[in-house]
Amino acid sequence: MHFVGRHDRTYIGYVTADGDIGVMSQDHGSAALTQTTLHVRLANDDHAAPALEVLPDRRIAVFYSGHAGPRMYYRISKRPESVAAFGPERAIPGPNNGGHGYTYANPIYLSAEHRTYLFFRGGNFKPSVTWSDDNLRTWAPIHTLILPDKPQTSLARPYVQYATNGVDTIDFAFTDGHPRDVAANSLYVVRYRHSVVWTMTGTPLASLGRSVRGLPRVPFHTSAVRPLYDGSGPGGEAWVQDLAIDRSGNPVVAFDSFPTTTDHRYHYARWTGRRWIDTEFARAGGSIDTSGKEPNYSGGIALDQQNPASLYTSRRINGQWEIEHWQTSNGGASFGTPTAITTHSRVKNVRPMVPWGPPGDIQVLWMSGQYDHYSANGYHTQLRELSSSVAPTSTRIAAPPAAAGQPVRIGARVVQGYGGAPISGAPAQLWAAAPGQGWRRIGTATTDGVGMVHFTVAQRQLTRYQVRAAATEDWGPSLSRSAVVPMKARSTSRISATPGTLHRGDTVRVGMRVVNGGHGLTRAHPQLWQRIGDGAWRMRGTFTTDRHGLATLTARPARSVTFLARYPGNSRYASSSSAPVQVRVR
Repeated sequence: MHFVGRHDRTYIGYVTADGDIGVMSQDHGSAALTQTTLHVRLANDDHAAPALEVLPDRRIAVFYSGHAGPRMYYRISKRPESVAAFGPERAIPGPNNGGHGYTYANPIYLSAEHRTYLFFRGGNFKPSVTWSDDNLRTWAPIHTLILPDKPQTSLARPYVQYATNGVDTIDFAFTDGHPRDVAANSLYVVRYRHSVVWTMTGTPLASLGRSVRGLPRVPFHTSAVRPLYDGSGPGGEAWVQDLAIDRSGNPVVAFDSFPTTTDHRYHYARWTGRRWIDTEFARAGGSIDTSGKEPNYSGGIALDQQNPASLYTSRRINGQWEIEHWQTSNGGASFGTPTAITTHSRVKNVRPMVPWGPPGDIQVLWMSGQYDHYSANGYHTQLRELSSSVAPTSTRIAAPPAAAGQPVRIGARVVQGYGGAPISGAPAQLWAAAPGQGWRRIGTATTDGVGMVHFTVAQRQLTRYQVRAAATEDWGPSLSRSAVVPMKARSTSRISATPGTLHRGDTVRVGMRVVNGGHGLTRAHPQLWQRIGDGAWRMRGTFTTDRHGLATLTARPARSVTFLARYPGNSRYASSSSAPVQVRVR
């Protein structure tokens, strides 16, 4: 989603292979990336991908659920046009309309109504809707939107794509169900405007949002709508991929048909104001799913919402799925030769998506990597983008605690995007800020072959550090989050051995004490080391101190021995070693 307000930023929601729900923004002035994880391990399933909305006050709302999850969650950013921090997680209240949970959030705001509509697949497996008129504080009861007439089973589930002008119109493109489950799966388009759902020829079907005299409320039946594409023909079943509204205010639909499950065909259909013009423009190959469970998973089609004469596809070319850019100059009657975005790829490039909103630097995003199935560790992909600006980078810093005066080794890694491939040869700077002081540059370096850079400083007080990567010809600048290196308190290790001289077979009492400023450290773990004669030092064991910081043991040395106490330290206290103490055996 691209939004231009005080900032010019694209906002991207995603679900990781581990099931974390995340959101990211890319600033097109600085190329800076900001990322926040909203929910940890919600569902390792790509059906859990979140949906975004810019509220009238320019805060960012993110909606997400599991695949048929028990709750539809949402969170709202704390500041306008920023995804750096979010408010608490909330959920759509009230009963769902069935027991199959929530899937596929689609929020749409209509400025003429001052209302957010939230569309999703409801608990009865049907397209459903609720809405809010007060910036997501309260919600209307959930309404079923569409009821399929074929097949007549409780689990028939129409699939829907939505498009809007953002003012007073929402278009819906939908099927009878899943093409795997519904023979002759057909494709339909209707329009919502002024509280009424209409056919494209102007027949009112049902009211939505408020009562309209003479009309029933939603749901409406698919049998009341003439199909754009009839799935009973030789082209096979259909499945909707994307929907947009063109500059004339007419809907454009991208969909695929399936003469066979190994021969997917891409279609482009445009409403002229009187009729549909449907053009099959490309062969897509087979399914990207290798599990055999989803034979209709095409690589994908994405329409440019601002100019649906421009679109992107994922097709199987020379054995691999590649991204292409297509354009039509005559409303889809024909297409020019596509432009290759990816070529000779070693991994799949699938599910292209053009950001909603005004044209911006990012033309298209897609998933690149391993894709075998939608869940159960079935995908391990990165999000890639085609952009006209410098590519974004991110920097991560690591700074371990240190004691005053001790060297601190600070490391950072500069990578493509967020968590992508390392960038070598990038200039980097280390900046520091002590309490009550401003930032100052204290070091420069260049990243190595794996994108790493290291700085060594001697810290004498609590200090905050930041690594900044400068822009290059191809890559934008980035800076790490600041890292504080805590000051460890000093520790002192002491050791004693009594008696210092003994006969073979006698015992010696060895005492170790770890202190800070004269106070013993309770439950510290000093190590006892020993050396026989001029031999090597060997650790005898690790011990635990009492409330006085003391640990004792009894030894029976056979030869003269030298003892040493070493305390390895922890996150609060620095390490220390005692002076050696010798025990002579006669």
